[in-house]
Amino acid sequence: MFNVYGISIGLLEISGSTLQAHVNIPSNKFRPHSSTTVFWIEGSGLAAAFSLPTWNTHRTFAKQNPIPIGTAGLLRIDSSYQSFSETSHGLVDKFKLDVHVRVLYARLQLENIWYAVY
Repeated sequence: MFNVYGISIGLLEISGSTLQAHVNIPSNKFRPHSSTTVFWIEGSGLAAAFSLPTWNTHRTFAKQNPIPIGTAGLLRIDSSYQSFSETSHGLVDKFKLDVHVRVLYARLQLENIWYAVY
């Protein structure tokens, strides 16, 4: 879900025949000062689409939902999330996201102008 100033905008949907994932959630220590959750997702022959949730009024006027964005030959997402058990100005949660894509076809519409990437 994409959020801008707390307003839900839409969902990014990724679909394909094969999608692999791995999540490492450390749970060997009770209430650690900080913990880092690491995960990766990988797939090939994937299709991406943008979807508006049912409560979004723009969905009513959308010509199609979900809106196809493009296809990817290979997609890999490497990510980690570091969180702290306490809150203070010096303790800031960190979310790292590395996205690697080999694009076969993508298109974006900005202000009624279509851009295509091959």
